[in-house]
Amino acid sequence: MLAAGVILLLFALLAIGVPVGFATAAAGAVGLYLVTGWAGMLAILKSAPLSVASENVLATIAMFVLLAEFMLRSGAVDELFEMLNAWIGQVRGGLGLVTILTGAGFATICGSSTAAAAALAPTTIPQMVKRGYNPRLSSGLVTVVGTLAIMMPLSNGLILYAVIANVSIAKMLMAGLVPSLLAAVFLILALWGVLMWRPEWAPRTEQRASWRERIRLLRYVGPIVALVFLTVGLIYFGVATPTEAGSVGAFGAFVILGLRRRLTWAAVRESLISAAGTSVMIIMIVVGAYMMGYFLTLSQVAQTAITYMSAAHIPPQVVVGAAFALHFVLSFFMEQISILVLIVPITLPIVTALGFNPIWYGVLNTLIAEIGLVTPPVGLNLFVVERYSDQKLGDIFRGVFPFMAALVVLVGVLWAFPGLSLWLPNTMR
Repeated sequence: MLAAGVILLLFALLAIGVPVGFATAAAGAVGLYLVTGWAGMLAILKSAPLSVASENVLATIAMFVLLAEFMLRSGAVDELFEMLNAWIGQVRGGLGLVTILTGAGFATICGSSTAAAAALAPTTIPQMVKRGYNPRLSSGLVTVVGTLAIMMPLSNGLILYAVIANVSIAKMLMAGLVPSLLAAVFLILALWGVLMWRPEWAPRTEQRASWRERIRLLRYVGPIVALVFLTVGLIYFGVATPTEAGSVGAFGAFVILGLRRRLTWAAVRESLISAAGTSVMIIMIVVGAYMMGYFLTLSQVAQTAITYMSAAHIPPQVVVGAAFALHFVLSFFMEQISILVLIVPITLPIVTALGFNPIWYGVLNTLIAEIGLVTPPVGLNLFVVERYSDQKLGDIFRGVFPFMAALVVLVGVLWAFPGLSLWLPNTMR
């Protein structure tokens, strides 16, 4: 009952608009006071925030955020879209394929679903509609493609999960690679399925780029691709820690900004201020998560739940399924980071005690959050795409369903075959 009251307090603080980090820290502090008294709460408050905020692993998030800020101002999305369109845009549904591949490519340097959706919507949707694509198909596809950023290797969500769950950041990032690539493949299959049913929604274009133009565009995108492979490769082969690789990536993005002739004091200043604000917000969220974690540990919520489930003989798959269902429902109303802070400290000890791999659990939770972000009528990415495009919200609602279905099927595949998530991390040193 005590834990339930503290969690209700957390929801109440969130409902009145208190930022996630402060709401979680406040609720956790109240819980600590009720469990340990005033002296115990003050002892934890004096030591925990400083020790958590000074952890080197949090610098990883700051470096990846800075990398994304530089890349957003370099025009990378426009150039990647233009290059892919020159190569495959002439086939039926080609612009849809270009949008999916652009989203997948941009996701590796962005790490934020809402930022990816905001960057893709004003670039890709007008191009598709202009060339005769159905607005419902265009807006629905872009809405779902934006969520790929949650799972790609430089995802802030995966890094934050690794910090909260106390698992390897490098392995967590690599665990998202195969599922995110599979997500892109499943979206392509869903697109082809829609076009088999409604071929008029994506007319074939007769415009073809010359080979000279295609090669020229490759030259512009080459440094971006090289930077992504360098950053991910340093992590995978153990040459550098994720923090060091993120620093290399941020410097590389800074150089690309200069090569694109967009390196101005205003661009650097905006990037640094935005990255600092995002990083501080995430650090505060981590501090709040640890405060809540201390309370849940001392109140023995997980141990009580495990004892109850053992006595009731509830199948482990049912328990994990219930945890996923809770994550999915919460993703209607909350951002992924908020859900991680609220749910992971409660469910992860239970899941691991039942024998499930915490990295696999993190990947599935992330994918389920993707689906929640695009589920009408409350998915956050739906409104992001509406804001950054001229499409009607009703068209966006109807357009996402085929692509949502593809991601639901992928959830089943990853649940049935955990090795798809764990194979790449298991090959690391």
